[in-house]
Amino acid sequence: MRMSELLAAQQPDGRLTDVAIGFVHAARAAQVEANAALFAGRDDAAARLAAVGAYLHQIDRTLSAAEAARPYAPGADPFPATAEDLLRKDAKELDAFRARLNALAPDAPARAEVVRLARLALDRHTINRAYAWRTRLYRTLGGWKVMERARVAAKNLRARHPELFDPVTSPAPSPSPVLPHPDRLEHPFGDAVRGDAALAAETRRGRANPANQDAATFVTLPGGDRVALVVDGVSSYPNAQRSATRFALAFHDEIAADRPGRTPEQALRAAHEAGMAALLDLYTPETGHGAVAYAAAYHGTDGAITVMHLGTARAYFVPADPRTAGEQLTRDDSRPGDITAGGTMTRWAAGDFRPEPAVRRHVPPRRARSCSRRTGSGATCRSRATSRGGSRACTATPGSPSPRWPRPPATAAGATT
Repeated sequence: MRMSELLAAQQPDGRLTDVAIGFVHAARAAQVEANAALFAGRDDAAARLAAVGAYLHQIDRTLSAAEAARPYAPGADPFPATAEDLLRKDAKELDAFRARLNALAPDAPARAEVVRLARLALDRHTINRAYAWRTRLYRTLGGWKVMERARVAAKNLRARHPELFDPVTSPAPSPSPVLPHPDRLEHPFGDAVRGDAALAAETRRGRANPANQDAATFVTLPGGDRVALVVDGVSSYPNAQRSATRFALAFHDEIAADRPGRTPEQALRAAHEAGMAALLDLYTPETGHGAVAYAAAYHGTDGAITVMHLGTARAYFVPADPRTAGEQLTRDDSRPGDITAGGTMTRWAAGDFRPEPAVRRHVPPRRARSCSRRTGSGATCRSRATSRGGSRACTATPGSPSPRWPRPPATAAGATT
């Protein structure tokens, strides 16, 4: 990786050359394999210790070093911030905004921008305080003090600067095929739903995340083919939020170009390459690489569904008839097990990691729907909105009802990241 940075530094524009990309991909692939082997060995060792009668505390102590390395594996989701951590950060941030506004004259040019950022900080505090109540942080004296410290910081900021209560009229954002809207990425909520007669997409912020790190898009081509995409920014990389949006925009634009003569798989692969180029464009030596996991479904007018995915994004076939079992069309790129069973992601799309996506073609019976949805670690495909947030897109086959979010039995599914 250091070799790639050296090669990039020698370029006038600081961009990575093909040789540098090859170096970083090889280095990242070696890291991924080493960590996957470590965690597979950890699970095997745990099973062997249990088989000889070791107690749980003995197993935990023996394997503590391997377990401590798990959050630092490439592609691993870091442990989510606790409500206490979030509120401590809120208190410091709100006090800092109060001090900045105190130092600015009422007619200072920079004041309007600081007020805007302070409003966003107050919005985040509202979210985090609700999260603290849900997790019952108040049950301990220390937790209650943290909640009160942040509440007082918000109260003091509002009391000292009443212009924060002034009504805000934001201009309508320009049209965008991606949700959440790229111009609203900094908003702490980031929830969005969009749909029409044949396609729908939904994205939700994870409860412990300050912003939505996912994206979704869909497009209906002139010939009637439909494509849906869900993208999950890999949070162990920097700028996961913008990476997901940039990848989705580039993917959408390449699909929407509707170049004649392409098969569904060729169109998806071209869109994948466009998304990878968009991730590479985000790279600078200061900001590092961006990374995403994604699932895309190309639903042709012939009824066939071509699915492409990388990472722990999932695609499901969900029959319109609730009596018919659904089918998971993808397999998690994770070891030693599925991501929902504690596995570690082993493949994703990134500027420094470029494995080939998996492709599958599925021909369902009539009157069915195909869904895509993204899940974070530990999320399940049944829930409408998981604690870690998520995105999903859905497309219905000809003759089926307009897409709705199904409530499947245990055997059914949807498409997720």
